[in-house]
Amino acid sequence: MQCPKCGAALQLGAGCCPRCGTKYTVRRARRPGKRCPGCGQVVPAGAAVCPGCGGALAADAPIKPKPRPMKSPLTGLFVTLIAVLSVIVVGAAGFLIWYFLF
Repeated sequence: MQCPKCGAALQLGAGCCPRCGTKYTVRRARRPGKRCPGCGQVVPAGAAVCPGCGGALAADAPIKPKPRPMKSPLTGLFVTLIAVLSVIVVGAAGFLIWYFLF
């Protein structure tokens, strides 16, 4: 890849030209290939077996995105409730210790 302004060779991962300082962004080309039905790893086009798990690949299996685990909206509520109850219990225990010892 070359700098569009000065023609210098650009390094992968760098954000600007080392010669003239022109900033640029690198757009990744989508890799052709398939996704292994066993482990979900993207494998190169034309591969007969998955390099990750060694499973056989179907000839016409398209790339499907991995499903993302769903996060429950109540998780934050439960964490907050437990934190508040912990503060109340610790505060009550501290008060009772203070009250009966002093």
